[in-house]
This record gives sequence, C-alpha cells and structure tokens, in this order.
Amino acid sequence: MRVMDAIWAFPMLLLAMALAASLQPGIITVIIAIALVYSPLFARLVYAQALSLLEREFYPGRPGLRLQAGAAPLHPCASQPGGPVIVQATLTVGTAIVLESSLSFLGVGIQPPTPSWGS
Repeated sequence: MRVMDAIWAFPMLLLAMALAASLQPGIITVIIAIALVYSPLFARLVYAQALSLLEREFYPGRPGLRLQAGAAPLHPCASQPGGPVIVQATLTVGTAIVLESSLSFLGVGIQPPTPSWGS
C-alpha cells in the first residue's frame, strides 16, 4: 500500500504524461499510463473492502483462515468486493476518457490517424 500511496501522491495528468512521454506514443502506452494512474484507487478500494469483510460476523472461517494458493480466488470472500469495484469503475471511465484526450491533446497520447475515445 505504500507504493500505491506514492503513486497516488503525484497528480494524475503529470504522472500519465511522464509515463506516456517515456515510451513511444500509441494505444498501448496510453493504456499502460491510464492503468498505472488509476491502480491506487482500485487497490485501496479492494484493500478496504477486504479489511471490512474480515471484521464481519457472517464470515465463520475468519480466525483460522488458511487457504491454499489456488483456492483463494474461489473463496466466497473473493467475490464480495465486486460491487463497489464495479461502481468505482463506471465512475472512473469518464475521467479516464478525459485523461486520454488530454494526453492526445498534449501530443503524447494516441496519434491523429488512429481514432480514440477522447476525439
């Protein structure tokens, strides 16, 4: 979480612009920049949801939770944070489009012949 806090400390546009400028302009570069900029938001949300789920009374296996590595995604606790993550993802799509159009306007995003969501 400290790495996520460090990423979140930078302004979104400046971090995305630095990432996009360090690589060659293109769709993949913009996708990587937007994903890295918004990853702390979702990481903190999932972390908070997991902590709140472990404190709830309906979770009977909480004290002795010992899962094998392959069984963790199949556990009922893994599907619980899905609702807030879906809501946050739908709210984040609009700002991601604005960020992508800002990168394209500044010249470090998707180049003109390729269509993008921002245009």
